[in-house]
Amino acid sequence: MADAARPSQDEFDRVLQESFRTWSSYLNTGNEDYLLPRHAIDLKPLVSQVPPFLGDGLAFPDERLSFACEDNQSTQRKEDLVVNGRSTWRTNKGTCNLPERVLPKQLLLAVGSRLSVMLSEDSPFSDWPRVQGLPGYDEGNYLSVLYFAWAYILSARWVELLNRSADHECRISYTAEGTEGQFPQSDKQAKAQIDIDDDASEEEALWWRAILCSGDGWDATTKYKNHVYLSPWSVSAKDTGFTLKTKASMRGISEPPSSNIALKYLSRFCVHHRLYAQCTVALAGVLYIPFLRGRTVTPHSQNNLLDLNK
Repeated sequence: MADAARPSQDEFDRVLQESFRTWSSYLNTGNEDYLLPRHAIDLKPLVSQVPPFLGDGLAFPDERLSFACEDNQSTQRKEDLVVNGRSTWRTNKGTCNLPERVLPKQLLLAVGSRLSVMLSEDSPFSDWPRVQGLPGYDEGNYLSVLYFAWAYILSARWVELLNRSADHECRISYTAEGTEGQFPQSDKQAKAQIDIDDDASEEEALWWRAILCSGDGWDATTKYKNHVYLSPWSVSAKDTGFTLKTKASMRGISEPPSSNIALKYLSRFCVHHRLYAQCTVALAGVLYIPFLRGRTVTPHSQNNLLDLNK
């Protein structure tokens, strides 16, 4: 019997075809007036019923937790770390009185290598199509910048949640490349200048520098059974060619921000540039990172990619 949790094959195929037609239509670059429907960027209906990551909110904040982890024996990628969990399915009140069913499930907890990210100059979304009902927002295209910001924020939150486990030693830190690496100086090297606002603090500017620099600007790690693993959202930025536009000094040394502080930095950036839909789309892309292990993704970039004064 088909229901919301177990759609029929016909219903599954219908939704798949509808999604395919919708997203394929956005590749039609000849239709410059076509706008994305508002529901295409609304993540809340998709994630509202998703269980909290690592049981966040289900235990007292200071309570120590233990996770049933399994390292590199039954995983497809031998350097990954998984956590064993289970889901419980039961019917609501009605005429059927079926017993609940418990299904085992392995979830990716940590990885052994970063996801390589290279910027592409010929992406179908190089020109942001805009969204219905949001005039005056999302001018220009900031997807690459927002993508790197969300990858850090999710990784920082991962460290904070996993730190509650007595079996893990978690930390987030800047690398020498993230704090000391040089941005491209010539116009030929630089693809885009990122305006992070002249009111940005030194700590804020250092954070943007670390997450946008070419290479591995930060580490989010956990040590488990004498082996060091990375956050599932760890990325390696390849030749971004970004420079920062700000009056803030970037010569100091500071600790990486918490997920909440980094989210505030991202929010300030979005307010400064009137970004709304692109921030949500970038988050959706970053949530998909754990499914791309061993691959390279290419968010778009172009010479006028982030004309931040548009």
